[in-house]
Amino acid sequence: MIKRPAIFQILESFRLPAILAVILYFLIGCSNQIANKNRVTDNCDDLVRRLSNWTDSKTIKPTLYNSPTIEKLKKANEIEIKQFWDSIASKGTPLVEKCNDINSLIFTFLYRSKEKSIKVHIDIKNGYLENGDMMLLPIRNTDIWYRTYRIPADWTTSYRFDVTDNSGTINLTDKYNRHLIPIGLDTSYSYNAFDYFLDSSKVWFYEKKGVSKGTLAEFAIESKILKNSRSVIVYKPFEYDESKEYPSIVIFDQSLYLKRVPLPTILDNLIADNKIPPCVAIMVDNQPRERRELELPLYKPFADFIALELMPWAYQNFKITKDPNKSIVAGVSYGGLASSYIALNYSNLFGNVLSQSGSYWRGIKVTDSNPWLTEQYKSSPKLPIRFYMDCGLQETVMSSFSNFNFIENHRHMRDVLKLKGYEIYYQEFQSGHDWTGWRKTLPDGLIVLFAKMKK
Repeated sequence: MIKRPAIFQILESFRLPAILAVILYFLIGCSNQIANKNRVTDNCDDLVRRLSNWTDSKTIKPTLYNSPTIEKLKKANEIEIKQFWDSIASKGTPLVEKCNDINSLIFTFLYRSKEKSIKVHIDIKNGYLENGDMMLLPIRNTDIWYRTYRIPADWTTSYRFDVTDNSGTINLTDKYNRHLIPIGLDTSYSYNAFDYFLDSSKVWFYEKKGVSKGTLAEFAIESKILKNSRSVIVYKPFEYDESKEYPSIVIFDQSLYLKRVPLPTILDNLIADNKIPPCVAIMVDNQPRERRELELPLYKPFADFIALELMPWAYQNFKITKDPNKSIVAGVSYGGLASSYIALNYSNLFGNVLSQSGSYWRGIKVTDSNPWLTEQYKSSPKLPIRFYMDCGLQETVMSSFSNFNFIENHRHMRDVLKLKGYEIYYQEFQSGHDWTGWRKTLPDGLIVLFAKMKK
């Protein structure tokens, strides 16, 4: 026997005719759906307002500092040292203490070893701390290695340790920090994540119970234009329907958006919560590094490959729209630059750009100081392209590009687009050129761009 919904039984208890009970049941259901849709719309409207009304925040670098706990440990006995490590094993690392400034935290990296001949260096992904001095210091006659900084309270970062002894250097994750990137994987390419205010129930990059998953399929795509082949992984939403037409996302740096900024999980969660519509995502591989550094920064043959080879293949094999207003091209760093460049050349295919920490400092050559693409947008007629851009406040001096300031060039690109009349949504976050920031802001970009497609 099929069990009737409880609300239907309640309506019948009021001795309503069966047909009237059915009508009221469906009216109540419809009103709940409308209320839920309005709630989502309201949340999206708040996001749109925030990303439309930006202010430039000040970059506050982490600075060397003294930890009250570390100062006590310098005088501690063996029992107190053991108790400290037992506490750390329970609470996790890094060690975080409150500061007299509510906008700051006292933050201490910790490493455990009795070896005194080693060197322990903090490896922060594409980041420097104060004066580039990122070596841990030992506390004499203990197994504690440490370095303390005063940090902005909302700072996020990914890090690991480079440990050097007579046999060489190895990369090690922080064994007392359970937060890993990629999530849950402790491998040779893993880092630890730090985010003091992280609430797993309020972010989109963790898998959630009860959320149906889309499917992933990998293809090898040959290019006559580039004279090479590559992997393309296609995400299709749960209950993909061949009779429907879906909006699309083309995104670069496939491995990054699979492992470190988990796009499939983010899409599953956003679709399940009605934040975005079901969509198809095409994740393009750009490895090895030499290929990436050739193809992504302002390389016309790669733009032609995307427009003239990849997209015709995608239209033929998947039910995606050819409407540029419902098509996003996206990427991070060089991928953000490439997205903006491809849209400039092929706005007939892509009407939305999602750029995370785009390399807008870049000229045609890596040694050029002139931000070439920004000048192209400035001198070209306005095109029907909508932009979402974000960048980390710590992206001033980085280990990979020490001569280029990402945040200043990002703001310059943003301002040029705004003056040209482009629709643009923008935000900055308290991090470096780093996955911990991108995985939190990517959902914002997707939500706002998909919402604007409906208008």
